[in-house]
Amino acid sequence: MSDKSIWIEWEQPPQDDYSCEVQEYKIKYRKIQNQQFREAEAVMNQSVALPSSSFIVFNVPRAPDLITNFTLPDLEPSTEYEICVLASGIVGDGPCSNSIFVTTFCPAPGPARKVKGKGGTRKISLAWDPPIETQTFGPVLGYKISCRKRNSRDDFNQRETEQLDFEFSNLDDKTLYEIKVVAYNESGDSPEELLEVQTLPSAPGPARKVKGKGGTRKISLAWDPPIETQTFGPVLGYKISCRKRNSRDDFNQRETEQLDFEFSNLDDKTWYEIRVVAYNESGDSPEELLEVQTLPSDFRFISAFVRARILMKSQRL
Repeated sequence: MSDKSIWIEWEQPPQDDYSCEVQEYKIKYRKIQNQQFREAEAVMNQSVALPSSSFIVFNVPRAPDLITNFTLPDLEPSTEYEICVLASGIVGDGPCSNSIFVTTFCPAPGPARKVKGKGGTRKISLAWDPPIETQTFGPVLGYKISCRKRNSRDDFNQRETEQLDFEFSNLDDKTLYEIKVVAYNESGDSPEELLEVQTLPSAPGPARKVKGKGGTRKISLAWDPPIETQTFGPVLGYKISCRKRNSRDDFNQRETEQLDFEFSNLDDKTWYEIRVVAYNESGDSPEELLEVQTLPSDFRFISAFVRARILMKSQRL
């Protein structure tokens, strides 16, 4: 049986009940909501499809070589039929057998629609709409989602879900993947929906050799860029944050594309917490943390006074 056909089989009438020689069999069938029978007559070796109001006729050899099975074609999917079989001879048709009720399979669903994919760092997020609903195919039971690197000969990594979205994780960075989305029901799979999605590069590693120097009401910072790898994309800049040590205030964050920065207008002789973070399109690097103390406000005057005394002493000598 399929979504458009039903295979039936029957036994010959008992020999004692023959009123005449069986010459052929007829199959009567109808949709159970329809009061009018459509008939098909079994004939050996060929079948001719006629309009729905006409018989499908089979020429059957004489007993004991009569055909006792037949596949009813051109039926409607997901439809229940009432079927019976009768024997026919030279004097006419015999009584129908007991009716059986058979429902054709629902066909496989249509493809998932509007399939979209978005690459992230080591992941791909997918979303889609369900197949167009029809009266012929049954409910979609779920979706098979498959993924592998483009041009790879490896088997697809297949998962299943009943939802309309899915996420593949733990993928390689900055890599193009082939994606397949297939809807399925009890009768089989839909046609595949194919797309290609590239994962993003990873976030960069931390800034290196971060150094800070406190001045009068200022802190000067300098660092080296993260170690370059093939997985993360170009560094777009650096986020530098500053606040007083043990403070609950938000960090004062600034951004720069350079490898140095200076916070000014700070309090004198105060410890500050500093954070330096590299970032790219995929996100932020781990933080590099340090603490730096600003100098007292009279540091310049003391330094200048010391230099002046040294200069006067040397002049006397």
